[in-house]
Amino acid sequence: MKVLYVNATPDGYGGSSLYMFWEAQALRSLGYEVYLLHAPDRANYTRQFFNGSLTAQHIFDQRAYWQPKGVKAEEAMITQFINEKKIDLLHIHLIPRLETLQRWIRRYPVAVTTHVPMCPNGARYHWKPRCACDRQIGLGCLTVGYNKLG
Repeated sequence: MKVLYVNATPDGYGGSSLYMFWEAQALRSLGYEVYLLHAPDRANYTRQFFNGSLTAQHIFDQRAYWQPKGVKAEEAMITQFINEKKIDLLHIHLIPRLETLQRWIRRYPVAVTTHVPMCPNGARYHWKPRCACDRQIGLGCLTVGYNKLG
């Protein structure tokens, strides 16, 4: 089986990075092929422990409300990588832009491990309009997100 791990910052020393690293290494010791998708300059150490890696910047950019330029091109590059490597599963550890995740869920088998759901309503979901929240967590969560959107 071939697994593509998605984590913008896998070189960190936090729990999510270490959890993903040890999980991937355990699978690799069992004969799985494990690959890594990460943000630029965020896996200089970690990527050596994977069968291969791919860098993307725009799919991890959650600062902009509107889709940044470059997302579609990166998604096409990732699709080509998935097809060439014959990836069986995408395992998401730190969430990319929500629209990217939604497209992947429609196309591929996807597992998501949510390590840090720090949201005022605890769900990263807008209850009133009934849609997922894809904004960076910050002051707007309290002033607009939680107060007006549930």
